[in-house]
Amino acid sequence: MNADVYANVIINAACEVSGCNIATLKSKVRYGNYPTIRFLCFKYLHESNLFSLKQIADKFNIKSHSSIMHGLIEIEQKVQTDSKVGSWDVAIQERIADLTQKQFEDLEDTQVLLLLRRQLVLTNNYLKALEGSNRYRYQLEIQDGRLQLTELMRVIYESESNFTQNING
Repeated sequence: MNADVYANVIINAACEVSGCNIATLKSKVRYGNYPTIRFLCFKYLHESNLFSLKQIADKFNIKSHSSIMHGLIEIEQKVQTDSKVGSWDVAIQERIADLTQKQFEDLEDTQVLLLLRRQLVLTNNYLKALEGSNRYRYQLEIQDGRLQLTELMRVIYESESNFTQNING
């Protein structure tokens, strides 16, 4: 899958999850959920390490890479503080994984596994960064050739001591 196809997968996944229109998402519309979904797309394109800030700006018909930087900063704050945006973030990542898997059905299993593992590393790094602001610990793993997000442990705070309790038992 080349970079342009992957960019389209990200944009399509974001639009499917949010109900946004692709043409409007790529326009300069500033109302509704469009800016937030657009910023999430910036985030996924940037995290893929396939695109420069200028290339991301070109995909969305934006003149300056500084607008992309602004969107990346803004979405990081929103993901941490707004549960709706956080749930969109997880849902869009899952949809990207589903669409990516469909794109790779014709490739050899080892090629697909390598690409899934790359996405796994990126997403697990993101989840580790969230652990400080979240009371849950998650793990992303490959099961049956698909990315699966599982809640492993719940962090419980009692007075001044912290300890973890396994949710499964």
